[in-house]
Amino acid sequence: MFNFNFKFLKRSGIEINDSYIVSDQYIETKALQFAINAGIDIIASLLSKCEFRIYKGSSLNKSDTWYLFNVEPNKNENASSFWRKVFHKALIDDGALVFQIDSEFYLADSYTMNEPNSIFSQRTYSNIYTNGNQVFKTFLEEDVFFFNLKNDNINSLMIELYGHYGKLLSSSINHIKGRKARKWIFKKDNAATGIGGIKVDVKSEEEDQTSKTNDSVKRFVESDGTAILQLGNGKTLEDKSSLATSDTRDARNLLNDVFDIVCIGLHLPKKVFYADSLTDDEFVALMTFIDPMIQAIEDECNRKYYGKRVLNGDKIKIYRNKVKYIDIFSSAQKLESLFRIGFSFNELMNYLNEEQIDEEWANERFVTKNYMRYADAMKGGE
Repeated sequence: MFNFNFKFLKRSGIEINDSYIVSDQYIETKALQFAINAGIDIIASLLSKCEFRIYKGSSLNKSDTWYLFNVEPNKNENASSFWRKVFHKALIDDGALVFQIDSEFYLADSYTMNEPNSIFSQRTYSNIYTNGNQVFKTFLEEDVFFFNLKNDNINSLMIELYGHYGKLLSSSINHIKGRKARKWIFKKDNAATGIGGIKVDVKSEEEDQTSKTNDSVKRFVESDGTAILQLGNGKTLEDKSSLATSDTRDARNLLNDVFDIVCIGLHLPKKVFYADSLTDDEFVALMTFIDPMIQAIEDECNRKYYGKRVLNGDKIKIYRNKVKYIDIFSSAQKLESLFRIGFSFNELMNYLNEEQIDEEWANERFVTKNYMRYADAMKGGE
């Protein structure tokens, strides 16, 4: 689990805002911020694809609770976008607070967590704002979901490691800008200075002429369109720009290194940043990282929403298979193998994220005789 807290950067004297003056520090910070936000958004999107399955006893129950968690948590949001925001906030901030009013879920934009005087008492949450509106109510810990998916050690180590690449990145970008910029030499014959060809040794007049000439040359070289520059006798303007073609590959390679650092910190295969297909092993590695998050979310929901009723089978179980797209044709042989060892037709349809069939035969289980019990095999027969 991972948390990146941008307050760390502010404590280091780096302000993060859109109007920040471009500098080496800005370039370094923005590159890391962009990579981390992209990675966090990918993880939050994957988590939001999971289905909250509601069980009553041992039976799957599509009730109002299932609708609340999976379709419409509140009147203004659908479940997918709501949970995506929740998990994004849980990953990148100090925690995401979800509270319930009139049987609807809302995500707090900001809140005050009040620690109790005793470890045996509950925390409370007050001064809550959501979507610009203040909630005039104090909630007990048992009345809210608080999702905190963070690891402070990864946060500090990744920033420390990135510090070395950030300086290289900003240096590379500035080098490219320097090579791209045009450079000129303005030559002036001293004999041409003066009035009527007669040299005048008046310092103020010379400075004034130099200033006017510099302004004219500056406007000429900075012009985006057609421009004319009038030069007097003995004055020339020579282009000394480098003929080398500007190449951004070095900077892009350094940016790739930044993404590599973030991928390692977030346990993400780099392919997910480019929407490339993952191999089975890469997907298993991804889920190995995401599974503890899903378990933490599931535990928080069960202990707050059902409490000890989970002992009777009432529970929320998060279904993970919807995270991955499954190609029915490439999976056909595997599905047939599952069917032969007792998986029902509807269970396989559910695995494919397809609608189940309301028929008795679709819930029957079949097992091949290759898997019959040893005692039955000793009785003889086929």
